[in-house]
Parts: sequence; structure tokens; C-alpha cells
Amino acid sequence: MNLSRDRRIPDHVTVAIVGAGPAGLGVARVLRDLAIPDVWVLERGRIGQSFLRWPSGTRLLTPSFPGNVFGLTDLNAISYDSSPGWSLKREHPDGGRYAQYLEQAALAFGLNVACGIEVLGLEPRGEGFVLRTDRGEIGADFVIWACGQFGTPSDGGLIGAELARHYAAVGLWQDVPGDEVFVIGGYESGIDAAIGLARAGKRATVLERGAPWQDGDKDPSRALSPFTRQRLAPALKGGAITLVEGAEAIALEAEPGGIRILAGDGRSWLSAHAPILATGFASGTGPVSDWFDYNESGLPLLTPQDESTELPGLFLAGPEVSHNGHLFCFIYKFRQRFAVVASAIAGRLGGWALRPRHWKPIAPTTCIWTIWPVAMPTNASVEARPRATDPAFSRQRPQMTLSLTNSLGGEKQPFIPRNPREVRIYVCGPTVYDYAHIGNARPAVVFDVLVRVFRLPYPQQALLAMTTAARNAPLMLAVTAVAIPDPPLTLATIVIGMLVEFPHLTALKQVLLARRHRKGATP
Repeated sequence: MNLSRDRRIPDHVTVAIVGAGPAGLGVARVLRDLAIPDVWVLERGRIGQSFLRWPSGTRLLTPSFPGNVFGLTDLNAISYDSSPGWSLKREHPDGGRYAQYLEQAALAFGLNVACGIEVLGLEPRGEGFVLRTDRGEIGADFVIWACGQFGTPSDGGLIGAELARHYAAVGLWQDVPGDEVFVIGGYESGIDAAIGLARAGKRATVLERGAPWQDGDKDPSRALSPFTRQRLAPALKGGAITLVEGAEAIALEAEPGGIRILAGDGRSWLSAHAPILATGFASGTGPVSDWFDYNESGLPLLTPQDESTELPGLFLAGPEVSHNGHLFCFIYKFRQRFAVVASAIAGRLGGWALRPRHWKPIAPTTCIWTIWPVAMPTNASVEARPRATDPAFSRQRPQMTLSLTNSLGGEKQPFIPRNPREVRIYVCGPTVYDYAHIGNARPAVVFDVLVRVFRLPYPQQALLAMTTAARNAPLMLAVTAVAIPDPPLTLATIVIGMLVEFPHLTALKQVLLARRHRKGATP
């Protein structure tokens, strides 16, 4: 099913996401949760098109398990509240089933997905972008490139690579001609190809310059996954797969008996039919490669917000994201970056940036809620080279007038802060004499929402400090009010106040418990 193939796409959108795979749909979901309007996902094929093209039998390497209700999100889920393990009833779903999960997620989340539209390129124009598509031009304020890499297979620079067949071009392993098949490349796709061929009743010889099956690296992005090793063991034992290490294929040559595979050390092998290339994939950023810079490994260079270092407003999501040598090539890895991108966009549109709210239990009878101030400059900027067409790259924030009910007079009055660049809120927490209950969360929730509202018209700083047991610690109350501009001092003052407060609270609790015990023992 293709979503919105016949729907008209607006001439201009707020955010255009290119690619309806897990990265594109996942970041679209986060933007939806932030109430960012006019977010559209553009897909040249169908939802999950890359997964639909997987060879038969290829499965997700990471296991799916619905641990969401315990705060453990399914490793293959694109949101905290969905689970392919639950919806598909599969631990390692194949490509077709995972594409089904993605389509169900897009429908359930109510995302705007336009299928059957190919983005050919983009260029900056004014404060936004113009995307060139096979349906015409589409304007966008921001662009998130989330195409993945499966659609751009690489031949690894192998001479004569046209004589081989790439792993991504295989549909059914039983349709590969010959009883003996050579596979060039021994990482995940190469071993998966060998396993698929073995299950199809063929013998596979894997040629690899290294020996990744012996690599003890704990990062599954750099070594074979446990799932692959588990499937490989019985095929090796049965003799259906032969692993040849130290065999760096450098060229293929056609000859009367088939195709000669030449290695750098002088060895060669004759394949009766086209060998399988498992030489990886090129960058999926090809159509917009002019707007990215790349490192020596061919990965796009990004700011801490996963934004192009060449063109502000152009973000990257998906398996090509990397930072400080860490690869985010699994779903459970790159989904951690969805909120980073969404937060950057929301901040520039006038919303609040996403920051964690910390709940830190101090003792069974109390807790501390701290919301740190978020600096939100009026003119948004990024750590990147400015556009030639728009050096400042700024966005105007909407002007708002807030009115609050003054409980002293019972009238609703316009809110005018003493400092127009800063809003300070002091909230007295509960005096606690026993374990916390749900009512203790009320001030935290209410005033957290109020602080979020204040951050819209007063983006420089909206600060909330909450203290526990403040009513019985006047010194803590006074010092906290003085220290409120500096959150670390605020937190320190709260702790000091609690140390002052807790001794007599503890003594009082022991007295009450002893009295309750005596009453219970009285006949």
C-alpha cells in the first residue's frame, strides 16, 4: 500500500524528509510529537522500499522483543511505543515483514508520507530550500536526508566488477546459477549470502582479505553479530561454506571456463558463474553530495546536531551518521539521534529544545526535581558555514502575550517580567513525612508546563527551582531565592536544606511509628 500517492503535496512544507525507512519515519514521529506543522516524508518507492528489496531469507540482525512496558524499547522499533516483535510476532523479521511494520507505524502515527516521488536534488533558496523532484519543485524550511544505503551498492573498486552480481541484486538464492558460488567479501552481507546459498543447497566459498569471523570487537558495527555467528556455525560444520581469509580480490577476468577471480597475493579462483559481490554500499547522499563534506572513510561530516557542515538546515538521519568514530548503523543506534535533529529544528521554529528532566531519589521520603535553563538565542545559528544566500540564517520567533490569574486580587493580568530577558519561578515543594504519593507530582507537572510556556516568548532563560521541605527550612528558602540564577547553587542549597530538615523528620517518623506499634499491640 502506498500512502498518499494521489494526495497533493503542498508547494511549501516546514520539514521535508527524504526516505520512508526507519530513519525517515522515526524522526517524522518525533517532529509530530513536538507539534511541528507540515512535515512530509517523500519516498520514491514504497514505505520500507529497501527492506522489500532484501534477498529472501535475509533478516534483521538485532532481535525484537516487546520490552517497552518495562522501559526497554524494542531494538528494531522506531518509537518508544511500538514494537515489531509484538506486531509481527517475529524475533528476527525479514525485510518484507519489517516493511509491513513500518507501514503500520506510519498509519498509526498519522504521518504525511508521499510515495512514488523521487527527489533528484536540492538547492538553498532564501531562508529555505527548493527540492527538485520528478513531480516538480517543492519548497521546504528544513530538509532531513534519510535515504539509507541499500539503494547504492558499491563494487569496492574491484576491476571487472561488471562481471559479478551484487548482493543487493539477488532476490532468491536458489535462483543463483551453479552449485558452487564464490562470494567476495566476508562481513555481514557476505556471510548472509553464504548462509542463503547453503540453505538453497549450494556450496559457497567466501573470499575475504581479513577474517571478520574471528574478530573479537565488541561493537557489532565492526564485527559479525551473534545472530550471524549462530547461523554460520552449522553451515561450516556441514561443509557447505568455506571461509578463505587473506584473500583480497583485486580483479575479475572473463575466460572460456568462466570468470577468473584474481587476488593481490597471486592466488586465483575460477568461478563457473558470476560471483556474488558483498563489497558493501556507497553513501546514500549522492543526490545532495555537493552539500556535504566527507571524511576519509567516505562518511558525511556533521555538526553535533547531525547537520551538514556545508549547508545549515540540511540534516542527516540513518545509518551513515557517525560521531567521534562511533557508527550509528543499527536502528537502535541511529534512533537515538532523532531527538537531536528534532530539537534543533524545533528550537529554530520558536519551540523549546528537548532537555531531560531529572528525577533523582534522595531517600524513600523525598525526591528532587530540577529543570535546567535552556539558552535559546533569538537569532538561531549553527556551528557550520553560513549559506551564501543567507549569511545570518535567522528565524523570527512568534510574539506572544501571556496572562496569568493573580491569586492575590483574583484578576487575570498580563505577565510582565522584571527582566524582559529572563523569567524566574520559585515553587515550594511538599513537606514530606512519609513515602511520596501521586499528589506530590502535581506541582512538578503544573509548573514544568508553565516554564515551557514561558520559554516561547522569553527564550533566553526560563528557570524553575523546586525545593523539598522548604516550609520547615526558612534558611533554605531564602538562600535558594538568592541562588536561583545558578542551577548548581540551587541544587546545592536544596541538599543543604534537606540535611537541615531530615533529622527532625526522621525523629518524628520514628515517634509516630512507635506510637502506631503500641496502639496495635494494645488489646
